[in-house]
Amino acid sequence: GPQRPQGGPGPIERVGRGAFISHHSPCRPAAHPEEPVCPGRAWQSYGQWFEAHMPVTSDPACVDFARSSSFWPYGKNITGVTSSTKQDAQYSLDSRLVRNVVPYRPQVAGRAA
Repeated sequence: GPQRPQGGPGPIERVGRGAFISHHSPCRPAAHPEEPVCPGRAWQSYGQWFEAHMPVTSDPACVDFARSSSFWPYGKNITGVTSSTKQDAQYSLDSRLVRNVVPYRPQVAGRAA
């Protein structure tokens, strides 16, 4: 899986209402190690700091496309969706990418899927 940021945001300086400035050194985020993101930036939460230091991941290409209608809310011939933890489990519904789901299309007698 993705590498977690080393250490934490400390030492920190409290600023404003609940915000903090991180003075950890060296600031080398995984996404762009040559461009530190901490100097002078106020963070609203540890989660915000953590995500800024995570590596950028690319999404796998989406190969399953569907368009919803009043009769087929998940797309034509899709009778349901099942959740999944696989990174490549996704399909495009209308103009949005639905992640971590697998569409279910029942087999029709005499037709290949």
